Amino acid sequence: MPRPRVLKRARVVPLVFEDDLYERLREVAKRRGLSVSAFIRQLVVRELQQAPLQTHLQIPSDPLSPTDPDPPVDPLVQVQFEEFEEELASLEERLSKLEVAVKRLPAGGFRAGAPLGEQAARLRTWLWDLNKAWEWLHREYKELAARVEPERARKWNLKLAELRRRWLALKRFLYAK
Repeated sequence: MPRPRVLKRARVVPLVFEDDLYERLREVAKRRGLSVSAFIRQLVVRELQQAPLQTHLQIPSDPLSPTDPDPPVDPLVQVQFEEFEEELASLEERLSKLEVAVKRLPAGGFRAGAPLGEQAARLRTWLWDLNKAWEWLHREYKELAARVEPERARKWNLKLAELRRRWLALKRFLYAK
């Protein structure tokens, strides 16, 4: 039995990508819960909505002309920026939830020599999972910062520093002696 058609009046267009670009494309599509084809269609639709069609009578503008202060950003790189910002917001939300959970602990927190309860072990595990997420984001930041506007990179850096400060405060509390 053939696969049901998703698109009506569809046209197959073979595309050729370098291996590394295709792998990046596949990973991004997978994280968004899409097939590579669906993801590429979304990128094309977004690009066509942002840029009006030019006819042969119009002279296309030079994308790197001095009158255009910002050179065009590759759509895949833009997707990376957006995903980075989503991950940054997700980490901040998860860190806030951990802070709320820690505030609900009995006064005094955990003292050295006291038996570690199940709750304490769970919170410490959560803390270290957030550390791994922060370290991954920090590596991503180092790669992306050179390709993004300086103001945006500065905001990301400040947010990462703030999240790290909050994480360290939780670590000091959960491992207090």
